[in-house]
Amino acid sequence: MPYRPFGTLRTLLALLVLLQHVGHVGPAEMQANWSWATGSVAVLVFFVLSGFVITEAAENIYWKRPLQFAANRALRIMPQYVMSLALSIGAIAMAAALITNFLPNKLVPYSEDQILSIDNIFANFFMMLPGYGQDRPPFIPYVWALRVEVFFYSLLGVSLWIGAYQRRLSYVTLLIVAALMFTAALNQKGPGLFGFVPYFALGIAAYLATRAPSWLSYGIVAALFALCLWTCTEMSMPSFLPARQLTEAHNTVHFILFFILTLIFLILIPVKLPVSWSRIDRRIGDLSFPLYLQQYVVLVFAYALLPASYWTVAAVIALSLAVAWLSDLFVEAPIRMLRDRIRGHPIKTDTAISRDVEYARSKPFGVVGQRGADASSDEEPTPEQLANGERSGA
Repeated sequence: MPYRPFGTLRTLLALLVLLQHVGHVGPAEMQANWSWATGSVAVLVFFVLSGFVITEAAENIYWKRPLQFAANRALRIMPQYVMSLALSIGAIAMAAALITNFLPNKLVPYSEDQILSIDNIFANFFMMLPGYGQDRPPFIPYVWALRVEVFFYSLLGVSLWIGAYQRRLSYVTLLIVAALMFTAALNQKGPGLFGFVPYFALGIAAYLATRAPSWLSYGIVAALFALCLWTCTEMSMPSFLPARQLTEAHNTVHFILFFILTLIFLILIPVKLPVSWSRIDRRIGDLSFPLYLQQYVVLVFAYALLPASYWTVAAVIALSLAVAWLSDLFVEAPIRMLRDRIRGHPIKTDTAISRDVEYARSKPFGVVGQRGADASSDEEPTPEQLANGERSGA
């Protein structure tokens, strides 16, 4: 599975999330005038990336292995989430203890009794699960996006399980379920996460077009891209900002930002970087998930302890990157070997890797994943190649 150079893009998206919220620690004029939801748009592009990367991993690594898929996704999400949750609980509790009337405030809009209760702390440990604890105060406000991701992973896991018995049926089932969910969203029925179906569908379609390029597959990608642009401005952004009157300027900026970021993603799909540049891109990308989760604890400390100023804004950005790097070093890095073991792929030569890539390109969609599932051990990609491929967006 080739390395996809999505790493820098993913960390840019995480920085856009931080950029949306960093106004809380800026001066009064910044808080009053900063109304662009850059982070909300970035999360939608994250969903597109996930659709591509996780489907590619499922097709090439986890086909007929739904339990390994679930285990690896859990190891990707849970350690970083638990770490972020513990830090956020500590930061909010410390600020509430040291500063009179710290809660509630604009950044943490809940009373001490609401957010620091034992039952709420317990509920937050499971808040990334779809349908659980959505009405409770979150210690990580961005957990809603994890909930959407986990829902998508669940659908894909079921598809992998069905695919173990009937490959075509798995894709047909996924297509029908996705269509029904988005139809329900259009009619304002069902959970709000149904409205995010087009973004994941665009990522999946982009992967399928990469595996089996044709005018039809490209046309489907273009149609889904157009649908996502409409969904972004007409459904997603108004639901993100229900209390804010979105102007034509807001809609235009959000439209253009989503268009540019998604176009960058599509352009990057076939790009091949030199090994040294791929390594740099991967290292930058490793910061994206911890940066997305850990930025809130930095914001809480800055909001509580530092004066509102542009210097504080700059400090928060720098400290968030530093905390993300430390979190990746001490939380993510130790479990990467375990994740590679779950993938179950021994090392092989670069020549063999190149041979598999050429084989994949020569076959129509549907053959590659079966070969990856049934091939003997001496024909599997290296853990580094596979880890690079998955970490390019997962």
